[in-house]
Amino acid sequence: MLNCASREFAEILLPVLGYQIKKYPQLSDSIVLHGQKKQGKKQEHTQIIQQLFEKSNSTSQFIRHLREHNIECYYRNNILSGVLIGSRKHRFKKLGINLELLFLKDTIHGRYKELSARKEKEHNRTKER
Repeated sequence: MLNCASREFAEILLPVLGYQIKKYPQLSDSIVLHGQKKQGKKQEHTQIIQQLFEKSNSTSQFIRHLREHNIECYYRNNILSGVLIGSRKHRFKKLGINLELLFLKDTIHGRYKELSARKEKEHNRTKER
């Protein structure tokens, strides 16, 4: 059995991986990158969900964005709680998403609509006079 340092191993491995990628591109998902952690499905989905969360201005818009990316939401006691990734449930809290910020955006958006309607109503009253 041969024993070599990690630096020597990397020197041997890199040309072999280069050959494998060049000769067999269909095996690109099978390449083992030593010393680097492979990102799991949960981390990939977490990044996507966080990007969608940042883009969303309301809860309904966030849910719509998730559905566009084929990510289903789940509810607990009629409250939006998390997402289904495969057959597993992941809570937003564990994914680092604070839904209170979205609820706050919803409140602000609703208040803005209410104030806009009042302003328009007052504007119409002044026109009638």
